[in-house]
Amino acid sequence: MEEIMIGSNLRRIRLDKGLTLEEAGKQCQVSALMLGRIERMESSPTIHMLSKIAAGLKVPFSTLIQTQNNDMKVILHKDKKPIKEKGGKLRTYPLLAYDPILNYELFYIEFDPRGLYRSQTHGSGSIKLLTISSGSLTIQIEGKKIVLQKGDCMRFAADAPHTYMTHEKGAKFFEQIFY
Repeated sequence: MEEIMIGSNLRRIRLDKGLTLEEAGKQCQVSALMLGRIERMESSPTIHMLSKIAAGLKVPFSTLIQTQNNDMKVILHKDKKPIKEKGGKLRTYPLLAYDPILNYELFYIEFDPRGLYRSQTHGSGSIKLLTISSGSLTIQIEGKKIVLQKGDCMRFAADAPHTYMTHEKGAKFFEQIFY
C-alpha cells in the first residue's frame, strides 16, 4: 500500500519556493506552528486545510498528497487511504496525482447523506469535471444550483468558490481538475 507523504511533500514545496515556515504560514493563512506539525507528520490535516495550503502556495492540491508519478499505474481502491473531512463523512481518494505535463489530477469522492462542503477555489483558469457514479449531488456555484444524478457530468470553472451538497443517499463521484 502506498503511503501519502503530506509532510515531506509540504516541506519540499516550501523549501523549493524558498519560504520559511512563517512566510508560508502567512501565504496560506495557516499558523507556522501548524505547518511545522504537518511537515513533521505530527498532525493529519483536513481537506479544507490542505486546500488552504495548496492555494496559499499556488500549487495543485495533489502535489501535497502525491506519492510517485509513473507512466503507467494501476490504482486499486482497496489500497488507497482516503483523506477524511466532516468527521469522516466526506472521503477523498487521490487517484492520479498532479501531472505537470497534462496539468491534471483525479480524485474519487464518497460523501455521506445530507452533507455540505464548501470547496476552495483552484486558481485562475482551472476547470473541474464531475462525474456522478451513485446518488445525487447538488453543486452551488455563482448563485446557481445544479442537481446531478448517477451518470451525469458537469464541467465548470473552478476559480470561483463552490459548494457540494448531498441528498438522502449521499453521493460517490469522480472529480477531475485541470489547471
